[in-house]
Amino acid sequence: MAKPFRIDGKGGWWIRYTDEFGKRRKKSFERFSDAQDALTAEKARVGEVKRGLRSPTPPAKTYAELADYWTQYRVPQKRSGHHDASIMRAHLQPFFGAMLLRDLGVAEGDRYQLAKAHLDKKTVNNHLTLLIAQLNLAHELGWIAKVPKIRKPRIRLFEADYSYLRTKEEIRRLLSAAQDEG
Repeated sequence: MAKPFRIDGKGGWWIRYTDEFGKRRKKSFERFSDAQDALTAEKARVGEVKRGLRSPTPPAKTYAELADYWTQYRVPQKRSGHHDASIMRAHLQPFFGAMLLRDLGVAEGDRYQLAKAHLDKKTVNNHLTLLIAQLNLAHELGWIAKVPKIRKPRIRLFEADYSYLRTKEEIRRLLSAAQDEG
């Protein structure tokens, strides 16, 4: 069984372990007991992932990496792919670009809506629809454990009430005109 080992000349302790993806990892600690506890915890975590008792830790991916993936693989398949690229380049990348996907949540969606308050609600709704679709893709790829529940602004289908037909006489005239037209 592996044990923590001393860092030459630094007075600390190293641990080495293989993560759930088969990659060798190492961490340093000041005290032997901390290193031993961490090694035991990492081995237990990796064992649980391998047995299917726990989900693997998502990789540290940024929104910029997700946008690059989307541009490379999804934009060419879409009829409106150029719209997606434009929205990402002009709005989503500047706001979310360096942010880790696992740190992106409801609060960031609310901040985005507040920052884009000068735009029409339908425009912001379209931006957030694209963002949510991208986050769903990130979840499918295993880049995030859970998709945050980002709320989009509510859009009314008709901004004005169409109540210009107020009387029965107006309704009768409309229907008879429609009948005359065929």
